[in-house]
Amino acid sequence: MNETRKIEDINNSAIVAEAEKLGIKEMEFLGKYYHPEYPDSNDHAIELYQFPDGGRVASTNGDPVWEESDEANFRDLLGEYEIGR
Repeated sequence: MNETRKIEDINNSAIVAEAEKLGIKEMEFLGKYYHPEYPDSNDHAIELYQFPDGGRVASTNGDPVWEESDEANFRDLLGEYEIGR
């Protein structure tokens, strides 16, 4: 089961800024996933969030990957982390 997270508890300034711009106070946290080649590394882990409208975003060690604006890259990222297999 997913959990709801308050925007201020999300550790990604770009995701927080987008949520604040849209007036969103909470998002669904879909989970934290570790890279198969680095299963103990938080530096290689990603966190997935879902906006109320259903749009998803991956919080990475770098820039977030937005499903809506970069569907191919988002899909590749999920595949790299073996999510949905």
